[in-house]
Amino acid sequence: MGALLYDKNDFDGAIAEYKEALALNPKNIAAHIRLGHAYTQKGDGDSAIREFRMAKKMAPQDIKIRQQLGSMLVRYADAVAELQELEKMAPESMVCHLCLDL
Repeated sequence: MGALLYDKNDFDGAIAEYKEALALNPKNIAAHIRLGHAYTQKGDGDSAIREFRMAKKMAPQDIKIRQQLGSMLVRYADAVAELQELEKMAPESMVCHLCLDL
């Protein structure tokens, strides 16, 4: 349901659905990621970062999660450390190279 609401640009509704999914299963990595995206669309970067960090904690080797987190952290000092870790894990990642070159 959260994905449907997200696709309809009902980010508040999507957030509520993803929170409900996480209440049922706090280890649902996809729900954390999708919740992070919904918060991003709402302009709530701090909440988005929190969700991407939770997803990273559960799947520390997932390159896509690290790319999302690194992209969100560009505005914050933590970005450099996150992107450097990503570069070590995935030297071919364009996200880390583009952001570290800024």
